[in-house]
Amino acid sequence: MIHLFLDGSFFAILMICVIAKIRQTKESKIGELEKNLEKYAPIIFVGILGLSAILLSYKLASVPQGLHVDEAGALYDAICLSKYGVDRYLYQFPVYFINFGGGQNALYTYLAAFMIKLFGANTAIFRLPAVLLSLMSLVSLYQMICDSCTKKQALLTSFILSLCPWFIMKSRWGLESYLMCSLLTIATNSLMKAFKSGKKFRYFSAGVFFGLTLYTYAIAYMVVPLIIGIIGLYNLFRKKCKFSDLVVFALPLCILGIPLLLMLGVNSGFLEN
Repeated sequence: MIHLFLDGSFFAILMICVIAKIRQTKESKIGELEKNLEKYAPIIFVGILGLSAILLSYKLASVPQGLHVDEAGALYDAICLSKYGVDRYLYQFPVYFINFGGGQNALYTYLAAFMIKLFGANTAIFRLPAVLLSLMSLVSLYQMICDSCTKKQALLTSFILSLCPWFIMKSRWGLESYLMCSLLTIATNSLMKAFKSGKKFRYFSAGVFFGLTLYTYAIAYMVVPLIIGIIGLYNLFRKKCKFSDLVVFALPLCILGIPLLLMLGVNSGFLEN
């Protein structure tokens, strides 16, 4: 009986030692993996970015097949702008397009007009701004998470987003309102870097990006002031920025927002055309 107890105790201790060794080995491997992820994070992210570029650009002209009605309208205006400096209704460089009567945000059409001026008019070239801005937003997202969390989390989030069906779809379709997601991500990252560095030129560039976001989607007229109001007041209260920094930030934002305010004033009847 005593021998059985001793043999059983020895076996139990042996199993505990084996389990502890296996666990230690796993933890060591996990720790080594995390160190490698931290060390090679930039290289791994370039791979993720390359994968995303392939997913977003492969057969861009034919997938999705044909043109959405708003894509067709924006493409027509972009061709007119690239050749004659007017939209299809002969308005010179409008800040908001008429499209088929329901209106259309301007930024995507101007980006497409620039691409068409350089490379000619076809479906792939027209959809290229959506791809490029989405890739830029992926870089911005990675940088934001790296600044606030770990590189491992940044890589995981970037990888998941690059495979997300929504992200792929909105990046392959030349619909102007989808640019809001990309521009808002880029603008937020720029503002975070401004708060972190305290440099005036970063505040200025953040103001430019938020100003451009106003031209992506009409809902941005409410979303952008709300976001920058909350973030600005919070960081001013926490003394993470100066009032002069916010002035530098607001300058390009206001300059870019004035044409839209005038357009809204005319269309609402407050101002004469």
